[in-house]
Amino acid sequence: MSSPLHYILRRGVLIALGILVVLLAVGSPDQASGQAQEQALVSNMDESKAQDVTLQWDRAQGFRTGDNRDGYVVTSVELDMTVAQNANTNFTVAIHTPDSQGNPGARVVLLTAPDSLATGANKFTPSGRLVLEPATRYFVVVDSSSDNSDVKIAETSSDNEVGAEGWIINNGSRNRTWNTTAWSKHTTVAYQIRVNGVNNVKPRWDSDGFSLINVLAQNQSSRLVLPAATGEGPFTYKLLDTRNNDSEPLPTTLNLPTGLTWDADNRRA
Repeated sequence: MSSPLHYILRRGVLIALGILVVLLAVGSPDQASGQAQEQALVSNMDESKAQDVTLQWDRAQGFRTGDNRDGYVVTSVELDMTVAQNANTNFTVAIHTPDSQGNPGARVVLLTAPDSLATGANKFTPSGRLVLEPATRYFVVVDSSSDNSDVKIAETSSDNEVGAEGWIINNGSRNRTWNTTAWSKHTTVAYQIRVNGVNNVKPRWDSDGFSLINVLAQNQSSRLVLPAATGEGPFTYKLLDTRNNDSEPLPTTLNLPTGLTWDADNRRA
């Protein structure tokens, strides 16, 4: 049976989270639902097309993430494709890290293809939550398992891209014959891609060791984090919204009663 003290604690936490939801509801619809709106983190899809190239070759396009300290939640990758009727779709799309030579190396995640391909932008999605590190280079790799001339992807000779701060698309690309392993570098063209997602936000601790209640966007619910400290209350907790790395507290606090001893390892009373 729970003690009256634990009942008070649970009730206080529920009240605090309820207040937090109400406060956030006055913001945008995305804030109220706990979801951040997907945006183009980086794209060169609007640049002029040089040509379409077949998947008789594997294709790889490098990019670099921006400087958001918690990285980025990637929700999809789009490719500009030309697709023949009844096309052979024996290829995969994945995100890789570079190897020591600057070519595609280890695979980070295999992306899921749309139910059907069509000429134009085709969106490939991770099956779970995909977080890429900040200021890190990756490749989008299109790996064909046959001599495929039915599907083509667009390439551009433009060096320009648009997107979130710090993100870039490499001014060159890699390819290799579909049944070989050695990559060749092309410095004059880039494949046309769009990487979509949102800033990732991790829980934060303030300098005094008190907990922050972080409203986590990108497919996460609000949650209360208890302090990693021992001692007796009362403790006061600030409710903070850190989705945009904003340290301004919301005008709400939760006061917990005196007499609680905190378990430092498990962060619970």
